[in-house]
Amino acid sequence: MRTILEDHPNFADVRHGAGLCLAMMGDTEGARREWELCAEQNPDDCRIKAYLVSLDS
Repeated sequence: MRTILEDHPNFADVRHGAGLCLAMMGDTEGARREWELCAEQNPDDCRIKAYLVSLDS
């Protein structure tokens, strides 16, 4: 995933997936970083908003 994101930083679906993987591994700060970047690219994506809220609860 990292290689794809390095080559295509605006590929939101991969960034979304990277956030999920990081969250499942316990890296909540890494997940937040990926999802915040994803939210900048797709501000209307309700999934990303929900994932970010879940990190705060």
